[in-house]
Amino acid sequence: MTPAKLLQRQLRQHWGAATPEALAVCLKSLAEVASHPDTPVEARQALAGLPRLLEQVDGVYQQMERDLVLSQRSLALSSSELNEVNQRLRNESAQMQRATSSLLQTLNQLTQGLDEVASAESLPVPGPAPTPSEPAQGDLAGIAQRMAQLVRAHAIARQQLYASEQRLLLAVQGSNIGLWDWNLQTHHVHFSDEWAAMLGFAVSDLAPHYTSLIGLLHPDQALRFGNEIGAYFDARRTDTFRTEVQLRCKDGTYKWVAFTGRVVEYDADEEPVRATGVSMDISANKAYEQAMAAARDAAEAASRAKGDFLANMSHEIRTPMNGILGLTELCLATSLDAEQRGYLEMVHTSARSLLTVINDILDFSKIEANKLDIEHQPFNLPQVIRHTLAPLKLRAEGRDIALRTELAPGLPEWLSGDAGRLRQVLLNLVGNAIKFTESGHVTLGVEVVPAAPNGPPLLRFSVQDTGIGIAPDRLASVFDAFSQADTSISRRFGGTGLGLTISSRLVRLMGGELQASSQLGEGTRFWFDLALPLAQAPAPDLSPASDELPQGLRVLVAEDHPINQVVARKILEHLGQQVTLVANGELAVATFVNQPENQRFDLVFMDIQMPVLDGFAAARLLRAHELPLGRRTPILAMTAHAMEGYREQCLAGGMDGYVTKPVERKQLVQEMRRVLRLAAD
Repeated sequence: MTPAKLLQRQLRQHWGAATPEALAVCLKSLAEVASHPDTPVEARQALAGLPRLLEQVDGVYQQMERDLVLSQRSLALSSSELNEVNQRLRNESAQMQRATSSLLQTLNQLTQGLDEVASAESLPVPGPAPTPSEPAQGDLAGIAQRMAQLVRAHAIARQQLYASEQRLLLAVQGSNIGLWDWNLQTHHVHFSDEWAAMLGFAVSDLAPHYTSLIGLLHPDQALRFGNEIGAYFDARRTDTFRTEVQLRCKDGTYKWVAFTGRVVEYDADEEPVRATGVSMDISANKAYEQAMAAARDAAEAASRAKGDFLANMSHEIRTPMNGILGLTELCLATSLDAEQRGYLEMVHTSARSLLTVINDILDFSKIEANKLDIEHQPFNLPQVIRHTLAPLKLRAEGRDIALRTELAPGLPEWLSGDAGRLRQVLLNLVGNAIKFTESGHVTLGVEVVPAAPNGPPLLRFSVQDTGIGIAPDRLASVFDAFSQADTSISRRFGGTGLGLTISSRLVRLMGGELQASSQLGEGTRFWFDLALPLAQAPAPDLSPASDELPQGLRVLVAEDHPINQVVARKILEHLGQQVTLVANGELAVATFVNQPENQRFDLVFMDIQMPVLDGFAAARLLRAHELPLGRRTPILAMTAHAMEGYREQCLAGGMDGYVTKPVERKQLVQEMRRVLRLAAD
């Protein structure tokens, strides 16, 4: 029931007026009482103005009702961006309702007071046969006072409602939100001032029709917007509709605008009648998203460029390095005098040092790009220690340095982890210790340290030397990339400054933290703790295959670089194989396909980067040729590409194995044995 109707009902109930006409009679009777000559002047004025006052109160209530409906409607238009403002406004709306209830209660008391005065003083009461009587002056003054209180309370309520509306208006204006109200039957659309101003228009510039909105849509998005909102209306949905579109501004530019709204009224046939909502300028957000996307694309492009550069440089350096190392090793295998052998050994050592630098840079780039994975495979701890120290013993003996191991009793033999990366870290730490120690000893220690209950063994690996030491103010920077404790260190001892950085990050990837302590002139200690689960020893390989590499294999080698052709031929011929050389992938396919059946190749070495036809395309053609024949000749990729994931790419391209340049004889033999064994199974 509306406040106006409630007022009429209360008056009729207390005055006995059953109909609006009877209520009018009551009010007329009160006017007659006011005209009685014995009625005090104050009461006469109050009673004479009572009908007009009641009419004003009724009008005020009706206006309050309309204001409340408008306020609630405005609140319903708000979007999620005004949740906090809406909550405050809803609280104030509830306060308005409580104020309304209080006003009705005051009016109740007023009408009850009028009845009591009429009964006590024999004043004429509203009814069919009123009889004038003498009113009590004090009681009539009290009635007038209560009426004044009622008017003041209503004025306060009006002020509170106005303040709420102003706060809502300021919130909408401050948040750059525009309101719209769409009559879906007449297609009339009301746009708020803020909605029009958002696009640089005045409300008078926009016809209040839905075609105004359609005309502002970006041509590329008009169809999508129509389909989306049409599907929303057709589905009779009651949830909130949201979309983002571009709208044309008055100056011809376009802004991104977020539309949020819902249907607020349906007819008897459940057809949508009216929808309301809000729109917000999100151009700044879209610009930020586009800038972030552009920055991300640029970063990804830079990362790809970096990766391509490293891969290309790796290939270009490893290709001649393969020739240098291969030919040097071939020369060292011939008869030489002492001077010649000394020169060639220095060439070989220098080339190996350069290869170490290249490998460090590649490892560092893999770690930086988060493309280096840690394996979890069973490994033999004593074997890893032996393999780590074996290549360093001669270097230590040449510098007259004692290389020691201190393995605590009770160490587990088989553990699960990445044996290759653990060996790389230890090799780096021990190698550094030897390099920076001029006399004394280097000690590699392994011990068990307390771990969490029921957790895997916690092993501490440490490397202690008696070398030059590190100054305290330089100790914190030794793990930084391209950094050494002193710039003179690189000139005196060599190195890239990446070794400790790579070791530190590898240890972190394995779950530990590389730490250091040192004293100038007394030596340095590096250590780290790793939680390595216990593992079972793998079953021994009982296959009857011999470890000896078969002799006399017919081997096809596809290699475009003349020097590497010589290296490949000589290494394979020294291994007792028959070699056929071709200069590109096209010749490799033609030679393979046209080979007589009784002389078909047992093994193919395929370079990847070749002119005319590259190794991947050649491998696919070889597999296509063999598929109907029901056989598979082992193909080994022999490439200078050594980036992360390249091996997997070669295997996915139809090859069975992978060796990197510069080719090491031991690695080559192991890979040949492996693929030949797989082909025989």
